[in-house]
Amino acid sequence: ALQRRMELRDRTVATELNAHLLQKWWLLSSIPPIWSSVLRATVLEVFRKRREEFRLYETRIAALLLSLPERDAEELLVALWPEWGDEVGFQVTALLMGTPKTKGLVAKALDQPQTCDAVLDMAKSVMLVTWPHINREEVLPIWLDRYAPYLPRVSQKTLGRLYLLCQSPNTWRWYERHVRLLLKAESCTEVHRAMELTSVQTNCPQDRDQ
Repeated sequence: ALQRRMELRDRTVATELNAHLLQKWWLLSSIPPIWSSVLRATVLEVFRKRREEFRLYETRIAALLLSLPERDAEELLVALWPEWGDEVGFQVTALLMGTPKTKGLVAKALDQPQTCDAVLDMAKSVMLVTWPHINREEVLPIWLDRYAPYLPRVSQKTLGRLYLLCQSPNTWRWYERHVRLLLKAESCTEVHRAMELTSVQTNCPQDRDQ
């Protein structure tokens, strides 16, 4: 019943949810449409007490936080960083959220090539999915611009997968501008060579990401 009310965007469920969320933690994924600041303390408690379960759902946790209002999501991220800051999923969230505070939190991880590669690889996985409460078409160009400055630090393997994100003329231009020059010849597959901008334009007549 709670989940159905959440799906119907019944904001009156927020206070009631506080009494159930610790045990029914999977309801977190349905929180964005009914988000209220009254849930903040309970959500923090759930993260702190359910850490082992949550480690299995890092990309979903990143998507959840990125679905919330930016100011509230930033406050949650900052509050949880002492316990969760070493988790790649949280580092991905900080990178894609892209506020001055969250960029400061993740700066150390992104300064190290190995951890930077892990963060950008998982961020690619988050950006590939169309999440229920995120307008991917709207946020993908923003996320890609926040992602781009760190590309010189990542592996050829990670670079070689980024074409999967770029299925529209605009995102393919981003790929040409930021990725192509970093990709070594031996890392280019036939797929890369075939995906010229003219081909993308032919297959995507509308300037959008599907």
